[in-house]
Amino acid sequence: MKRKKQEEEQEKKIKENNNQLKILLAGHPYNLYDNLIGKSVEDFLKQNNITILYSDKIKQDLIQEEYQKIAPDIHWTHNKEIVASAKYYENIVDGIILISSFPCGPDSLMNEQITHQIKKIPIITLLFEDLNNEAGVITRLESFLDILMNLKEEKSE
Repeated sequence: MKRKKQEEEQEKKIKENNNQLKILLAGHPYNLYDNLIGKSVEDFLKQNNITILYSDKIKQDLIQEEYQKIAPDIHWTHNKEIVASAKYYENIVDGIILISSFPCGPDSLMNEQITHQIKKIPIITLLFEDLNNEAGVITRLESFLDILMNLKEEKSE
C-alpha cells in the first residue's frame, strides 16, 4: 500500500509543478536515501526549488515495458527499475542524475546503457567513492543546474 501511495504522489508532482525544473534521481534506494550520498544531492536540489522524481517510485506496471526499450537483458531488479524510470521520465523531466556507489558493476553497465540511449535530455552520473567530498558534488550539481536552466530558457523563447 505504501508503494502505491508513493507512486501516486510522484504522478501528482509531475502535474503540479510545470514551471519548475524537474530532475529524476535514479539509483538504488540505499544510495538515494543514504545520509552521506543521496541526501546531500536531494537537499541541494530542494534548496534550488527543483521538483525531484525518484527512480524507485515509478509505477510498478511500467517497469517491464520501459526497461526493455533500453536493455532487454537486465538481470538485476533495481537496475530494471532505474533503467525503466530513465526511459519513462525521459519526456517528463529536464534532466537525470544517476547516483552510483563505487564499485558497482551492474550500475556501471546500466548507466552506460542509459547515457547512450537517452539523448533528449542532459544526464549526469555521480559516482560516490569518497564520502567526504561534498563540495565536489555540489560544484558538479551547480553546473548541471546551469545547463538545465539555460536549456529551459532556450525552449521557452
